[in-house]
Amino acid sequence: PACLGAIVLLGGTTRTRGFKEYLEWRLSSCWQLAPESTEGIERVAVAPLPDGIEPDTAVWRGGANLSYLEAARGMWVLQADWLRKGPMAARAAAGFAW
Repeated sequence: PACLGAIVLLGGTTRTRGFKEYLEWRLSSCWQLAPESTEGIERVAVAPLPDGIEPDTAVWRGGANLSYLEAARGMWVLQADWLRKGPMAARAAAGFAW
């Protein structure tokens, strides 16, 4: 249930007409299919970004800030790794499964 309260929409795609409504509908549909895992959640609502935050550039700014964190050093893909493993180097370095 905590992940439904921590969804952040960023990037230019979020400006697509009807995207917010579709996402609310889709999350609500999934949420109603598994009521035991959504205890305490009354509804799904997508909130807009605060004024002054551009969704097109927020992702890049966040990525730039992330690169300075010590915790992110293990996620860096060096050129030698990329040349040896290709896109699999990014997958191996990711801090999450995909």
